[in-house]
Amino acid sequence: MLSKIPKLSHQELIKLAKDNCVPKLSNSLHKGQYGRLCVVGGCQEYTGAPYFAANAAALTGIDMVHIICEWRAATAIKSYSPNIMVHPYLRDSYTLSHNNSVPTESIRSLIDRIDVLVMGPGMGRDTNMLSTALDVLRYIVERHDGNKPVILDADALFLFSHPDYSRTMTELITQFKPGRVVLTPNLVEMRRTNQALQVRNASELAAKLHCTILEKGPSDTVYGAVGGIYVKNDTPGSPRRPGGQGDTLSGCVGALLASSCHIHDLNDAKENVRHDEEDSSLAWPEVAVLSCYAGSTVTRTAAARAFRTIGRSMQATDVNSSVAPVISDLFDHPTAN
Repeated sequence: MLSKIPKLSHQELIKLAKDNCVPKLSNSLHKGQYGRLCVVGGCQEYTGAPYFAANAAALTGIDMVHIICEWRAATAIKSYSPNIMVHPYLRDSYTLSHNNSVPTESIRSLIDRIDVLVMGPGMGRDTNMLSTALDVLRYIVERHDGNKPVILDADALFLFSHPDYSRTMTELITQFKPGRVVLTPNLVEMRRTNQALQVRNASELAAKLHCTILEKGPSDTVYGAVGGIYVKNDTPGSPRRPGGQGDTLSGCVGALLASSCHIHDLNDAKENVRHDEEDSSLAWPEVAVLSCYAGSTVTRTAAARAFRTIGRSMQATDVNSSVAPVISDLFDHPTAN
C-alpha cells in the first residue's frame, strides 16, 4: 500500500487527522457516536494509571469511557471522577484465592458495547491478571474477528516477553486485522519486546505482528502495519517526564481510534459523521497511524503547556488536565445544527 502520509508536513497531518479521526459536533448524533472506550487495567498497587488513560480519553471528546479493573482497586478509582464508569471485574491471585471468581460474561458484555480497548495501564504482572488479559484478546479475535482496535500499553506489553505467555500473545495479535492493534512502547519496553520476538527494530516488529507501533522517545515515531508507513513526531514536549504521561498518551490515541471507527467503520454513522468524500479513501492502517500521530501531538503539546505553567514541579495530573484545551485548539470543528 502506497501512502501519502510519510510525505506530509506536520500541519497537513493534523489537518488530515481532523478530517478522518475527529467527528464534527452535531445535535443530530446520539450518545456513543463520538466513540466508546474501555481501559483494562488497574490493580491495588496502581490505580492512577487507568484513571489517567480514561480521563484523557474523556477529555479528548468521546462519549463514554469505562475502566475494567481489579476488584480491590475499584473504590479508589471511582473516587477520582464521577465521569468514568468503573467495573470491578478483574481478579488477581489474592482475590481468586478467596473464592471471588472472574465475571467473564460481564467482561465480554462490556467489550461488545465499546469501540476500542486500552489494555495495560496499572494492570500489574500478577499471573491471573495477565491470563485474563489474554482471554480478552482471544475473545475479540473469536467474537469480533480481530476487528476491534486494541492499544497495548505498559504491563500488557510484558505479555510478549513473559515465558509462559509470549507465544500465545504473538499468535493472538497476528490474528487481528492489520493496524487494529497499536503498541505504545517506551525505550525499555521496545528493547525487551524486540529481543523476545527476535526482531531488530520497531519497523520489523510492526511488519511481523501486522500492528501499528508508536515508539515513545525524545521524538515519537509511528510505524504503520503495512506498506512501510513511517512518521516521526518532533512536536516539542516537556523536559519533565512524570509518571503517568504515557497513560495520557494511550488514552488520547484510544479516543481518536474510537471516533475514527465511527467515521470509517460503522454504517449507522457514515451518513451523519463522515466528511468529504476525498477524505474517505484512507485505509484503516493509515487511519491508525494518523490517530497515533495526533494523540502524540496532543500529549506532547499538553506536557509543554503544563510545564510552561507549572515548571519543575509539574505532575501527571497537570499534563492530563491540559489535554482539553489542546484538543480544542487543534481539532475543534464549528458546531453543526
